[in-house]
Amino acid sequence: MVGTLFMFLHWPSFNAALSAIGNGVGGSGAPNEFLSIVNTQLSLMGSVIATFAVSALTGRGRLNMLHVQNSSLAGGVAMVCVAQE
Repeated sequence: MVGTLFMFLHWPSFNAALSAIGNGVGGSGAPNEFLSIVNTQLSLMGSVIATFAVSALTGRGRLNMLHVQNSSLAGGVAMVCVAQE
């Protein structure tokens, strides 16, 4: 669970760095870096909230933390693919 917390804190900066490299460091990369951070946070939160709902429905009201950890990783990786384009 600690790894998931660190991923929520540090994964957006990783995506912002990828956006800066893709757009050339300096110059007009700042708005793209900010949007990359916001979109990554939204992707992480959306995947985890959806997993809370599905895990509670399929697990008879019980939350499976393994599902939450895997979904947060999937949400972050999905945004890396978008950040590199």
